[in-house]
Amino acid sequence: MSSFLVARASINSTLASSEVIKSGTVVLSCKPFAYTLVKDYARNHCDCCFRKTEINVTGEDLKLSRCGGCQLVWYCDRSCQKKGWNDGHRWECKGFKKFGKLPPAFSRLLLRVITKLQLKSDIYDRISPNSNRRFDDLMSHYKEVREDAMRMDHIYTSGKVVESLLSLHDISIPNEAELVVICGRIYVNTFSITDPELHQIGSGLYLGASIFDHSCEPMATASFQSTTIYIRNIVDYPANLPIQKVTISYQDTLKPSSYRISELSGIYYFICQCERCSSNAYNSSMRAVLCQNRKPVCNSEIQVDVDDCCPECKYSLDETQISKIKETEDMVRGKLHEMQDVVCN
Repeated sequence: MSSFLVARASINSTLASSEVIKSGTVVLSCKPFAYTLVKDYARNHCDCCFRKTEINVTGEDLKLSRCGGCQLVWYCDRSCQKKGWNDGHRWECKGFKKFGKLPPAFSRLLLRVITKLQLKSDIYDRISPNSNRRFDDLMSHYKEVREDAMRMDHIYTSGKVVESLLSLHDISIPNEAELVVICGRIYVNTFSITDPELHQIGSGLYLGASIFDHSCEPMATASFQSTTIYIRNIVDYPANLPIQKVTISYQDTLKPSSYRISELSGIYYFICQCERCSSNAYNSSMRAVLCQNRKPVCNSEIQVDVDDCCPECKYSLDETQISKIKETEDMVRGKLHEMQDVVCN
């Protein structure tokens, strides 16, 4: 097929005329190179724009229309259905109908990336007036992925799913080495797409937004409207700072450093050595509780695992208070495990 150019990112053209980029400014917005809805949300979200609708007591959707082919994905209207078809459902629909169920989200994302690459379209995001970013520019961490047994197993099983779907269109799956490169780029560059309540409802691969490196004290943050990502700075910075120097956080910065270090290493293959990760001061404050003494009001920090009493006023926590603190810690620890950022299901 013939190749064509598509620019899918938008940089804020007004930034060049400013001396300082004020916090809250959208510095970059991108549409996804590939995206997929988490399958648990398939019945009450549009598969294209991710808009949520309501389900009545009989399980009938009140506003979405079911795909007439596979009967497994839903759309707002014909416009979303047409866009969803062009964005990748055309290669999924026949297989979904044949097998009667939705595959894991990662397999859908992988299929959409593979078919887009095989169309040999020159799709890029413009990240600065003189710089574009394409899929081949993304880091793959090929060596690290090869040495990661769990991910190699995941690639094998996901590849088999994609192969079964693409075989219905006489499209061959890439060879093993190429597949590892593609999956590596998906693993380390995909964003979790969230709704306004910050629930992860999908995953998207954004060529432009993948330019941002990690920091546990980020300069910017990501938000979403539909499947479009918006990068907004949360601190002021000089307008002449290259966009490649702006940082975001790949992890929840409220997590203890041990969690962040482990997840950054396991998912993104690097060890964070920033001040927040190397200093215990941040962790100490995060795990401390305020002194309960109200006569007089103290509000000093008590390290429950270390201190027998408040280091300032010598107030001691009773067994009931300590039990509640431990119970809260266990609950939070469990939630942190549930909220571990993954590429997709």
